Amino acid sequence: MKSTAFRFTTLIAFSAASLGAQVSSPPRSGAFVTRLGVDTVAVERYTRTGDRLVGDLLLRNPRARIFHYVADLAPSGMIKAMTVSVRPLGSDTTAAPVMFITTMLKDTTGTVDVARAGIRDTVMSGTRVFRGSAVPQIQTAPGAFGVYEQVLSASKVVATESLIPGLYASATKCVACPAATLTGTL
Repeated sequence: MKSTAFRFTTLIAFSAASLGAQVSSPPRSGAFVTRLGVDTVAVERYTRTGDRLVGDLLLRNPRARIFHYVADLAPSGMIKAMTVSVRPLGSDTTAAPVMFITTMLKDTTGTVDVARAGIRDTVMSGTRVFRGSAVPQIQTAPGAFGVYEQVLSASKVVATESLIPGLYASATKCVACPAATLTGTL
C-alpha cells in the first residue's frame, strides 16, 4: 500500500512539473479586413502560440479561395518553416488542395516544395540561396498580414527604419485594434 501511494504521489509530482513546463504565454490572435473602396476583398484571422503561427486568409479575387498557413517559429520569433494550402471556398477538405507550398529556411538556403492538386510542380520547387535574412510569404495581393505582423514583431527595427508592405490601393483595418489602418496606393 505504501509503495502504491508513493508511486501515485510521484506520478502527480512529475505530471504537475511537466504541466508547469508547458505553460507559456497565452495565445495571441487577431483579424484583418482588407477593403478596396467599399468592397471587402480579403478577411484574415490568425493565432500565435509559443512557437507556431496559424492563420486563414479568405480572398475574393479573382475567385473565392482560402489560404491556410502554419508557420513554425524560431526562438527569435522569425519564421523558420511555413506550409500554405490553397482551396476554393466550399471545396472538399479531404481532397488534395489546389496548391500546397512548403518552405524550409536554413542559414543561407531556402527549400520550397510546391504541389498543384497533389502533383509536385518541378518548375516552382527547389532550393534557393539567399544572403541575410529570408522570410517565406504567401504570394497574394493583398498579402497575409498575420505573417507581416509576426515578421515585424520579431525584427529588430530601429526607430528610423520603416517597412511598407505592398498594398494595392487598399485600406487594411486590424479588427483587434480598430484605431490602426494601413493605407497604400500605387
